[in-house]
Amino acid sequence: ASKLDLEAFGSAILKTMVNKARVSGEDVQLQNNGTIYIETESLNGSNYSIVADDIVVLDSDQQEIELKSGSNFSLIAEKGNIVFLDQNETYKVENGNINFTAKTGGDDSTYNGGIIAANLIITGNGNINLEADKNITINKIDAGATGKVSILSKNGILVDGNGIDHNITANQVSISVNTPDQLSAEMDREAATSDVASLKTKVELLR
Repeated sequence: ASKLDLEAFGSAILKTMVNKARVSGEDVQLQNNGTIYIETESLNGSNYSIVADDIVVLDSDQQEIELKSGSNFSLIAEKGNIVFLDQNETYKVENGNINFTAKTGGDDSTYNGGIIAANLIITGNGNINLEADKNITINKIDAGATGKVSILSKNGILVDGNGIDHNITANQVSISVNTPDQLSAEMDREAATSDVASLKTKVELLR
C-alpha cells in the first residue's frame, strides 16, 4: 500500500510496507520496510516508536506537537536518515524521553545515517539522546533543569540549524562528533541542505 490511515483506541503494533502513514493511538509501535513519511498530527497524545529504513516527519500547520505524558518518543532509521521537514516545529514530551538513532546500514559511501531535527523539549524529568553514523543538525534541544542531552555522531559533524538562537539546555550535556577540515565540513553542510530540498520535492509528489 502507498498510504496507511489508522486510528487506534489504545495500542497499535504494526509491521508495514507503506510510503505514508497517519497512525494515531495511545501507544504506537510501527516497523516499516522502506522509507516512511509520518503525518505530524498523528504524533499528538501518543507514545510513538518507529523503526524504518528512512523516516521523514512531514510539515504541517501545527507548530507544537505534544506527545503522551511519560512516553518514549523513539525513531530508528536502519539505513537512512531521520528528517523533520519543518525544523521550526516543536515536539514536546512531559516526564519522558526522546531517542533518535540513524544508521547507514553499512554503506558509508552515501549521506545516509544523518539526523535533521526539529525543536525537541522535555518538560519535567527525562532525557534526549541523538545518535547518528553521519551528520546531526539541531535546532533547540531542551531537557530542562534535571535532564541530560546526549549527542553522538560517529562519523559526521554537528550542524547548527537555528543560527544565533540558543541550542541546548540541560543539567548534563554530552557531545561527541568528528572535527573535519573546513572543506569537508562545508561539503557535508551542502549535502545536508541538498537532501532536505530533495525530500521536500518527493513529499509534494506524494500529496
